[in-house]
Amino acid sequence: MKFKPQRHLMEKTMEQLPHSPKANTLFHFCKNDRKNKKDRMDGMDKLRSILKNGFFPRYSLEDVSMISRSSNRVAFPFVSFCDIPIGRLIQHTKSYGYCGIGMNKENWGLGKHLHPVIYIKHDTSLSESFKTAFKGAIALNKSHDKSDYLESMRKIAAYIKPLIQKYHQENEWRYVPINKDIQPYILEQNYKKDKERLNKIAQEKAFLKIHPNNIRYIFVETDFDAVDLVDFIEDNIGDILSDTKDPQLRENWKKMLFTKIVILDELFKEM
Repeated sequence: MKFKPQRHLMEKTMEQLPHSPKANTLFHFCKNDRKNKKDRMDGMDKLRSILKNGFFPRYSLEDVSMISRSSNRVAFPFVSFCDIPIGRLIQHTKSYGYCGIGMNKENWGLGKHLHPVIYIKHDTSLSESFKTAFKGAIALNKSHDKSDYLESMRKIAAYIKPLIQKYHQENEWRYVPINKDIQPYILEQNYKKDKERLNKIAQEKAFLKIHPNNIRYIFVETDFDAVDLVDFIEDNIGDILSDTKDPQLRENWKKMLFTKIVILDELFKEM
């Protein structure tokens, strides 16, 4: 069975290529795990997990040296997305993998409180202002037990990224959970020993559920991947649509999911 990208998706895609700097879509791509562990997941495994369970935030070490004088790197829990036109997916997938999903930015992304990251250049007035604000918040916390200011600065820090060309062209957005049950950050010296335990807690307490109505595209690399994904959706539609009990509605949503599948091998031939 040979799948082709859906014609309405192709037409919508090609309309964007010449002029639109961004799409109304937040893309998340899944690359293979590099480390050869027994629980290693490839891109298709991760895509299946997203469809079945939603997005799981994971702690990632981030460079905060442009806003902090006391730390160079801190790990925050988040899920990354990019806000780029479909015409730039060829380059993006080379770095981030060929399996992914495109979510509606307006109705889903903003509704779930996703936010674009703030790109800051080292040694600028903005960078120095952040450092001063952090220093003041730390001092208030020590002298007057005013932790609200420091916690607010840490929340901002979770959305900070250095202004480097390869980063800011991705127009990254993040889902950073605010949840009393999960630790808001990990210091670099504790990252290796704490990350797996805290990732499991974040996965349980702060996952981001999705519904087929919010999905604009499901990307796979080849025809064979598309066949595999269709079989997976058929076998797991009960988990994918756990909140939908009506059999006919489930069947309709399942068919709609099939129409979202786009094969990148075919799409890139048109670009």
